[in-house]
Amino acid sequence: MPSSSDKKLQYSDDDYNRLLSNCSDNHTNEIINIEILSKVLGESVACKQCGALGILLRVKQHCGLACQIELHCTHCQYVASFWNSNRVYNEQENTKLHEINIRLVYGLRSIGK
Repeated sequence: MPSSSDKKLQYSDDDYNRLLSNCSDNHTNEIINIEILSKVLGESVACKQCGALGILLRVKQHCGLACQIELHCTHCQYVASFWNSNRVYNEQENTKLHEINIRLVYGLRSIGK
């Protein structure tokens, strides 16, 4: 008989393995303090547009562990935006999922959480 958790989780191990096979093996995910990273960037990175030091890093939105990050120049209006996780195509639902979230759920299921 499946557990309550199994009923809530719609993917089997084969589904996760298929999704993970589309993930990149050439990078790692790290847990970082955004405030510390923002401070370091602000003191050492020049703006691509105006050349001045003073880049601020802000998290715009979250999707699980994935987040959209924006770099803002404190001297001009320059803004650059990116996600901290690659997206992986999910054939089952015809959508894209953030790789970091797939890895988190797979890891939690692997240890029985």
